[in-house]
Amino acid sequence: MTNQEQNQGVILPIPADFPVEWENEEEATYLWRWDSIHSPLPSSPMSVSLGDDRAARQANLNPSSNSPKSSFRRQINGYTYSANLPSETTYEDRQRKQDEVNESIATLRHRWDTEIQPTIVTELGNLKSIDLGSLSDAELLDQLDEFLDLTVKHWKFHNQVVGPTHTAVHQLATLYREIMGDVPEDEPYKLIRGLDNKSLETDQAIQALAALARESDELSKSFADNDDPNQILSVLGSTEEGRGFSEKLNEFLEVYGLRPTGFDALFPSWLEDPSFVILNIKSYIQFSPTDFSAKQTALSAEAESCRQLVLRKIGDNADLIDNFLLRLKHARELWPLKEDHAFYIDQGSSACVRILLAEVGRRISGQGIIHSAEDVYYLTLDEALTALTNPIPDNHSELVTERRNLRDAQIKVVPPAFLGTLPADGSSGMAPEFQTMMSPVPDANAEADESALRGIGGSAGSATGPAKVVRSPEEFGKIQPGDILVCTSTSPTWTPLFGTIRALVSDSGGVLSHTAIVAREYGLPAVVGVNIGTSRISDGQIITVDGDSGVAFLR
Repeated sequence: MTNQEQNQGVILPIPADFPVEWENEEEATYLWRWDSIHSPLPSSPMSVSLGDDRAARQANLNPSSNSPKSSFRRQINGYTYSANLPSETTYEDRQRKQDEVNESIATLRHRWDTEIQPTIVTELGNLKSIDLGSLSDAELLDQLDEFLDLTVKHWKFHNQVVGPTHTAVHQLATLYREIMGDVPEDEPYKLIRGLDNKSLETDQAIQALAALARESDELSKSFADNDDPNQILSVLGSTEEGRGFSEKLNEFLEVYGLRPTGFDALFPSWLEDPSFVILNIKSYIQFSPTDFSAKQTALSAEAESCRQLVLRKIGDNADLIDNFLLRLKHARELWPLKEDHAFYIDQGSSACVRILLAEVGRRISGQGIIHSAEDVYYLTLDEALTALTNPIPDNHSELVTERRNLRDAQIKVVPPAFLGTLPADGSSGMAPEFQTMMSPVPDANAEADESALRGIGGSAGSATGPAKVVRSPEEFGKIQPGDILVCTSTSPTWTPLFGTIRALVSDSGGVLSHTAIVAREYGLPAVVGVNIGTSRISDGQIITVDGDSGVAFLR
């Protein structure tokens, strides 16, 4: 290695099937990480443009903001990458920021309950109550513009929730290790298990529907004899009992339906397409899950035992006891917000935007500008809105086909976890509370083990079974009761899958990733951050997941 390489870091190789054109020389000096947690698939043109639109609206709201950028995001071959810049802030700036975060930690739960959640619930409810089909084109565009303004506020709430929540948990975990010494990676998080949140609540509601269907021979047969969700709905609609069940399903969707099955605007919400819910009901009828209330009670008891263990270890150090109990209080108050804020913002707000765009798609499809309403997600926001206001038949069909084919090709490529330049000191420039959410930089000199994939123990325990590789929501139908889920990452809308699988392996994530968190709540062994699980493991292959050691063993 040359002196220049030692000073500037190591330039990472660019894979032949993943060409990169840097916009400038400086970009190549950053360490770019694939955001496989939030962007496991190539982004659609609409999703990219929605992000750009939100950033532009945010800038218009704060035109005087001259804060230097601390990170960059960009699309590379359809995949989202981000680069964090080394902090140049002073000690005083960092201390002031930490004081602000600590103040937010102390007040966030109250703000969420009295301001943030009620505001978002009202705004989502207002949009759901509008009959979009009755609006004129101009009224529809006004409604979309108004809601896109609201999304700026919603994502501001998102940022106000996520930072303090993760910091509170990071502070608790750090203190736990200071008190208890060298412990397994996931052990501190036993203190915050057994807490209710919107994702678990949603899954319980699906399980309740399945229990209702299981009690009826007619309903059970409707699900057992049909694999296609639309056919199941059709059969249910043919009998009085089935129609009664469909009404219960609609009541569920009215409460929980603003959940897209993926992060991209391409994926419909459950309210638009309830197929995922129906397939989960079918799975739960076949495979009755563990009593969830009993499981939560057991986790809560384990959390209390862990708390008592820490207090015994502390002894009579009153100051340390007070510090520990305060950290624990804050973490337990805020941790459910990780899932709850996603339910209302990442999913609910995004689903409302998608529903508005779906209406735009229906209208321009009816005018012959695109072949189907779903093609609208292969346009940018500006292209779609221009098409509605100035329709020219067939002027976008070829463009949609070209972009769809490009995305189909990009999906077949496995993007590298890192691009650019590895810092000479090995640092990532990431805030400590988020570092565990990302996979570690792989050691290029490490020898590959053909029979074992090493990652991070996200949830303790061991299980053996057939693997099912699921890269996108379109493949949810693969999952059968007792399978081991292998994926790039999971989102809260995947949570119902956790009720029937035996264990899981994810390419990305750490102990604070969604995959690890929900696996712990369901008592499922999980290994996260293995990097190559989806490419090394095949459907049906028997694997053993050891969440204690953080290894997935292949057979």
